[in-house]
Amino acid sequence: MNFNDLPGIEPCFFKKGDILIHDGDRVEHIYYLRKGTVYREIVTNTGIESILSCKEGGGLTDSLIGILLLYGVQPPYISGNNFVAGTDCYCSRIPVDVIKRYLRSQPDLLEQLVATAVHECGYLMNLYLGKTEVPAPAALCSWMLARLEKDETGQVYLPSYHHDDIAKFLNLHKVTVSRIFGALRREGVLEKTAQGLKVRDMKRLRDYADNIVHLKYS
Repeated sequence: MNFNDLPGIEPCFFKKGDILIHDGDRVEHIYYLRKGTVYREIVTNTGIESILSCKEGGGLTDSLIGILLLYGVQPPYISGNNFVAGTDCYCSRIPVDVIKRYLRSQPDLLEQLVATAVHECGYLMNLYLGKTEVPAPAALCSWMLARLEKDETGQVYLPSYHHDDIAKFLNLHKVTVSRIFGALRREGVLEKTAQGLKVRDMKRLRDYADNIVHLKYS
């Protein structure tokens, strides 16, 4: 059985920008993300939106939206973040009691869920350290390296992301993000193509990410 075969589930669709789970919501359902991208966002006291993590569709426990809200606390389960559709998303809505009962019967999936939680904690720690200790160009280049893909010819590229979304990931101003990308193109590290940004100089991209070489972007 997979998540789409569980009893009581409902297929649902969210347009880009829709909120699956609101900050402060009482969580009675979670979502299995079949296709798309969902961002977990926090809004600071000053109104700044920051992306804490990103989920992609088609996985196992790592594609369950809101699952970690159900553990470590007693019900009622209350969300402390917004879960926002970063793209159009196709999901399955699963009642809380159904998913918890199913996971209790699946030790392998519970183990994967623990691994997912550990990964998210490590990611958030690295993200925090990156925001507080690493210069903006190094933070952006490190973020890029974690998201590079290869096409059928073996060419490495960064899929298209809106600068607003990247800025929220890294807690940077979108103007700063645009300037850094512009500097990387001028330096011959990146080239804009139809499928995204092609990496022309991987060594220099890694050097910028490791802060071995400092990128001037202002």
